[in-house]
Amino acid sequence: MPLPGNRYQYRLIDGDVTGKKSTNGVFINGQLCNERKLQTGDKIMLGESVQMSYLIAQMTQAEFDQYFNADSPQFHSLKEESLDPTGTLMTIIAN
Repeated sequence: MPLPGNRYQYRLIDGDVTGKKSTNGVFINGQLCNERKLQTGDKIMLGESVQMSYLIAQMTQAEFDQYFNADSPQFHSLKEESLDPTGTLMTIIAN
């Protein structure tokens, strides 16, 4: 969600646009959640097997380029894509 000063806040909502909740639930910092505003450092689990961390980082362009180099997991922005509102987007990154 856009905020004043060219900033954003992100909210995680369990389910799709029709209101159907996920089968295995969404946990943030070990707590089952239907909806929550994300804060840097939050640990997110989708069901029992998918783990993520939400981090906010201020980087220079050079730091960004170094962090997301060819050896890093693929960086993928969803800002300009049209997604299926009833689906779940997941990218699997191999170790």
